[in-house]
Amino acid sequence: MPSVALEDVKGIGEKTLKTLRNANIDSLQKLAKMSVKDLTRIKGIGQTSAKKFITGAKALLRQPLETFTPDLAKSVVSRQDMSIVKDLQAEIAIIHRKLDQFNQRLENIEKKVINGTESMVEVSENQFFRILKTSYNALDKKFGSFVLISDLTKKIKDSIPWSTERIHKQLYTLFLNYKVELQPGKIEEGAPLMQDGKKFVWFKLK
Repeated sequence: MPSVALEDVKGIGEKTLKTLRNANIDSLQKLAKMSVKDLTRIKGIGQTSAKKFITGAKALLRQPLETFTPDLAKSVVSRQDMSIVKDLQAEIAIIHRKLDQFNQRLENIEKKVINGTESMVEVSENQFFRILKTSYNALDKKFGSFVLISDLTKKIKDSIPWSTERIHKQLYTLFLNYKVELQPGKIEEGAPLMQDGKKFVWFKLK
């Protein structure tokens, strides 16, 4: 291979050659070993020129061209680009916070609507008992005369928009007044009726 020198690199003129030699870069080998970041620290050499000089030196020496390393990535990405990325990240974080707040507001509104609807529907004890009896008779899944309280609760909700807790409280009141029968059980299906530390699974009309 014929002898090559710094001045053979495309773009390196007398002025740039002098600049490189003043920085103790006096051979193709030294130039080829430089990183873009280090080369741009020399006054008068920009990022584009640095990349071109290093690539040219390696080509003349028949060395592999620069691979995309983290150091090279940092030199390619300008400060302005990094600033834009940071601004976008900050904006995305703000959007996430606002979405979380929005979801929380929706949940609060849903709770208010449910509670408001429930409080507006007032049912007397006699009305509740009639709905209870109709719901009980509509259930096909009976064991003897007993039905699962969880099944009965779901059926009652078809007629009254009450919470499970409110329905269970009303059933327990009827039980204390000896109008219905409640029994414990081992079947873990649905929500059992829990009152005064007692657990009931089965229901029957008296």
